[in-house]
Amino acid sequence: SADDFINELATNILPSLNQDRLIIDIRSNPGGFIPAGERLLQLLSPNKTVELSPVSFRSTAAVQKLVTLDSLRPWKRSLDLRLQTGERFSQGITLSDLENLPSYRYPGNVAIIVDSLSYSTSDFFAAGFRDNDLGIIIGTESRTGAGGANVWPYDVLAQFVNRAEGRQVMQRLPMGIGFTLSMRRSLRTGVSAGLPVEDLGTQPDEIHRLTLDDILQGNVDLLNFTASKL
Repeated sequence: SADDFINELATNILPSLNQDRLIIDIRSNPGGFIPAGERLLQLLSPNKTVELSPVSFRSTAAVQKLVTLDSLRPWKRSLDLRLQTGERFSQGITLSDLENLPSYRYPGNVAIIVDSLSYSTSDFFAAGFRDNDLGIIIGTESRTGAGGANVWPYDVLAQFVNRAEGRQVMQRLPMGIGFTLSMRRSLRTGVSAGLPVEDLGTQPDEIHRLTLDDILQGNVDLLNFTASKL
């Protein structure tokens, strides 16, 4: 759970590290649990409350049925107004919260390392890191993966649709087949408020092209370059 993840970081991991400089490498991270990634941002912000990325549904009649379910009800009002407003997307509402966090905050300078395979929760994390001005972003490529969405597996979508319809509308796929869909897009905050992450990603402050020593000796040049920026 997000709570267990954050408690382990705040209690055992982050306090055991150097308290002056911290490097977090999220390259090739395809994503995970968005609230866990977003709550980590607050542990890296000793002086202010971070602003979390809101997410929006497409404004369609099919989605309007989905948001009658209790867990999706926060998006209902804006979707009920879709014909009056003509908006293509619902109101943006955050998936995460910052309640009941441990008191620990990392006090030092922080850098994150990203590449074009940093997707989903990593996209959220990198965008939130930038928008809340938590430190420096080093990239081995020119931007993160730019997925920028809350994805649902087909089975999860089918469960929501069937509950909303009150009958079996969507069937389980045969032979163990499955896929995911981008259901809610994430939006930036801060000076980039309202811009989507999808298709744009987050650009690093500086780019370090991997060297032969990086490949053969555990990212030695990349880590030294990033540390020098801290």
